[in-house]
Amino acid sequence: MSELTINERIKFLIEKSGMSVRAFSSAIGVTDTNTRNYIDRGSKPNSEFLEKLIRRFSDTNPTWLLLGEGQPFLPKNPNSVELPSNPIKNNSGNSVGINHGISRQSQGASTAVEVQLKAALELAQQEIGMLRDQLRMKDQVIETKDEMLTLLRSQYNRPN
Repeated sequence: MSELTINERIKFLIEKSGMSVRAFSSAIGVTDTNTRNYIDRGSKPNSEFLEKLIRRFSDTNPTWLLLGEGQPFLPKNPNSVELPSNPIKNNSGNSVGINHGISRQSQGASTAVEVQLKAALELAQQEIGMLRDQLRMKDQVIETKDEMLTLLRSQYNRPN
């Protein structure tokens, strides 16, 4: 992977995130045009873009992103505690309440998914707003055309 350009590494991260360029850009707080310039046109990303990317996707290895050295993602947090997937039984043979298979790390992953979902929801709401604006403009254009037709018809039927 070290032979990839920084632009290709950004594209790789977008693909691995499973997000569209638009959703990815929204998640880090930049325009998708900005991101597309980096991945499609080969423009060099500025420090603000890189900082936002690393802050938002904290599992990204900054050394790999900037220099292409090492692995794309940081190793999993060694402080996470994996809980057993089977319940622990007490002396009487009854199961003791444990969150089956849930670790602190998987809770962090669900938080990341929540953030991605919130970003996607916000993007969808923005698109809905734009579509509503377009519908209003379409209605105005139709109304203007109807007025023009009415005027033209009245001129045509008018005696000379």
